[in-house]
Amino acid sequence: MSNFTDADTATLLSQPGYFYYRAFGTSDPWVKAVFANGSAFAPTVESVEINFDDVGNVRDEVSNETAEISISSGRVLDLDFIDDITGGLYTKSTVAGTPVVGDLQTVQSGSWAYRGIIMLENQNGSGAIIEPTSVTAATDGALTEDLDWVIVNLPEVGWGIQIFDSATVTTEAQDLTIVYDYTPAEQTIMKRGGVKIINPIEIAFQTVDEAGDYVQYFFYKCVTNGADGHGFSPELSAEAVTMDLVFTAKKDTNRDTGDQLMRIVKGDSTL
Repeated sequence: MSNFTDADTATLLSQPGYFYYRAFGTSDPWVKAVFANGSAFAPTVESVEINFDDVGNVRDEVSNETAEISISSGRVLDLDFIDDITGGLYTKSTVAGTPVVGDLQTVQSGSWAYRGIIMLENQNGSGAIIEPTSVTAATDGALTEDLDWVIVNLPEVGWGIQIFDSATVTTEAQDLTIVYDYTPAEQTIMKRGGVKIINPIEIAFQTVDEAGDYVQYFFYKCVTNGADGHGFSPELSAEAVTMDLVFTAKKDTNRDTGDQLMRIVKGDSTL
């Protein structure tokens, strides 16, 4: 027979937790990192016995306290996120895209139609407009912008052109040659190996209880174990790849005694 009351069930935790992080020892805004599964923490106490020959064990004293934090994250291709949470193990750099001048795109007869959108094969990495330097038809010769063709944009896709049935363009049965300049996207490069010092971060979790109140867990000084690898999804799988992240929360001895490892806050959100 159950003796649980409403007050008992209010202590249950069945909601997901959101993962936050920021640089250690700062008041920077917390960064919310979505796509996390299986988050957990486990505090550990290391103690030593205080013994005297004539009376034996007097008491146990805590020599150290830590907590292991594990997170299964889906942000495997978020290089900024990986750079932040690994505490300097990686060196991140960006290389600007090299401008391409006079790229030539041929559109075969039969693959385009009046007012149909001809997408440009290459786009600016920034998403900026591409303005072709020339559009030439195999039969009708050079075509004029705004009279024979216009630039169009498909959101989330890119830039292209539309050809009109103008006085100059006499037939669809001809090849088109489009010449344009573009600058591809920059590269982000992550390098690793040889770094001696790992910079700690602060980690927080936020969830809600059965009554809808926020419950927050703060860990003051967390160091990654560096095992941030992951696998790759099989071709016929629809399951997203995750990387398992493990951190050790250590005491921040600059804080007051009794408040050096972590704290739990129930009530209004401070994140």
